Amino acid sequence: MDGPEIRDDLQPYVAEHLGLTPSRAMSFRTAHSAEPLDIVLPENDWAQRGFVLLSTDAALGVGTPLAAGQSITVGPRAVVVMQST
Repeated sequence: MDGPEIRDDLQPYVAEHLGLTPSRAMSFRTAHSAEPLDIVLPENDWAQRGFVLLSTDAALGVGTPLAAGQSITVGPRAVVVMQST
């Protein structure tokens, strides 16, 4: 991987492996990077809150609550899957 990446195209893959319907798949966001990655969670009309669903970053453990507009740091060589509620 060349640099930080936030991907929405993994949603169908994540949804299939978690047994979710396509509409539920749209509530996921993934983030991964070789270096620490600072991101701000997008603010929109359909999702104001969420949580960490899967994580290899000890600082962002599973179940960590998230909010629209919140800034988070994904650690180096970590993968985080977030779900909006």
